[in-house]
Amino acid sequence: DEKFEEIKNFKDYFTQKFEILHANKIKQIQTLKLAQIDKKIENLKELYLALDKEEVLLDQALNLRKQADILFANLSILKEYEREFELDDFEGKKVKFKLDLSPKESANLFYKNAKKLEQKARNLNLQRENLKEKLEFAYGLKEMLSKAKNEFELEILLPKKSTKKNQENKQDNGIANFYFNEFKICVGKNEKGNENLLKSAKKDDLWLHVRDIPSSHVLIISNKQKISEEVIEFSARLCVNFSGLKKGSYWVDYTLKNFVKVQQKAFVKYTNFKSINITKD
Repeated sequence: DEKFEEIKNFKDYFTQKFEILHANKIKQIQTLKLAQIDKKIENLKELYLALDKEEVLLDQALNLRKQADILFANLSILKEYEREFELDDFEGKKVKFKLDLSPKESANLFYKNAKKLEQKARNLNLQRENLKEKLEFAYGLKEMLSKAKNEFELEILLPKKSTKKNQENKQDNGIANFYFNEFKICVGKNEKGNENLLKSAKKDDLWLHVRDIPSSHVLIISNKQKISEEVIEFSARLCVNFSGLKKGSYWVDYTLKNFVKVQQKAFVKYTNFKSINITKD
């Protein structure tokens, strides 16, 4: 037999039903956005693991240089049309050659390719650091998405792909941009990003930083409008979450950029500040 629930208070009943439906909707959006960020994290991990090892590249470059040196040392006894032959290296060991071009052209090509490999090895460290920073940022974003209070916050953190605002983040200058209604919130993702943030700031923009700890610099672009406590609190949470900090309670200081004096690169001194306490669970 079907059981019918007796409704004693229609207002309370429909309020409760609405809250359940609303909570389910938020959960669905959250699950979808977390899946998006998980996919991004997996892609970044794959790129990181696929990076060559410096020693392998340098070993290949050394081998090419050695072959080029042997060819140049023997050009006087080699015919231009010769492609397959054996030569002694500088330690008297036999080295086999199977060339596509003439010996001289091959030697020059080997040198050119060796240089490319050496350059690639030098760039590997930069690539590795870049991917690590992107991964750390993605993990920070995932943490904030999992703790988002409502649909509005979820949309700020990870907007729909079609939005112009989301495209802006692809032009990566070390700064991530978020939009809270009419306010643009900029977060420095690394030291270079923090420097760029300070350079681009106007005197009436609001600057935030975790007190006494190296952290991301955050900027709220004011456009000469009054910034609400809600926007400041959200920006302070961004500041804490994207600074790679452990769980705990942190004071985030904030002041107008006019009162922030750059000492060197992203090191600053600031005055006339207020503070907000943020707990990272």
